[in-house]
Amino acid sequence: MGLASPRQVADMVSTLAPRAGQVAFEFHGHNDLGMATGNTIAAIEAGIQAVSVTVNGLGERAGNAPLEQVAVAMATLDDRSCSIDTRVLTALCRLVSRVTKRPLPVDQPITGEGVFCHESGIHGAALLKDSATYQPFSPESVGRRTIQLVAGKHSGTAMVEDIMARAGIALTKRKTRIFLDAVHDEAQRRQRALSPRELVQFYHLCCV
Repeated sequence: MGLASPRQVADMVSTLAPRAGQVAFEFHGHNDLGMATGNTIAAIEAGIQAVSVTVNGLGERAGNAPLEQVAVAMATLDDRSCSIDTRVLTALCRLVSRVTKRPLPVDQPITGEGVFCHESGIHGAALLKDSATYQPFSPESVGRRTIQLVAGKHSGTAMVEDIMARAGIALTKRKTRIFLDAVHDEAQRRQRALSPRELVQFYHLCCV
């Protein structure tokens, strides 16, 4: 029923596995407390032989451990290999989402539309220097194209300059600061960040 923590699952597997001889154990975790992925990973690390997972975490009540989260987490955290090609996970999850008529939340781990979207100035400045700073796995590893920098009320000059430069617009430091203030106000007005295309359109509207 999902009533366990990762530590409790690890203790359970460590206790039962040595007594089972050649009997193989499988762990089947539910997500009632939001711990299905963590519990499944704890079971694997404790020596379980098989785990039960579902695409997008589909299952009764709050669902089960999502296949895509467990596969990518194990490859990222423990560098474990398996027969799953993680590059097709996004396409698979989106297909299942359409068939089951259950939209993927924007912030769904691994496959959500916003997983590779960055607004914060600190994040953006660091990502422009090293993509590993705020991105634990690459977009390509799960079948996505690239990270996306967006401009919002938390964005800084480095992000805005980079987005504009990619659009062929070079800004002076002074103009960047003036434009950034306008971007902050516009994002506040819209109650969301601006995509690179919207940022360029806004620049031509207010600064040209």
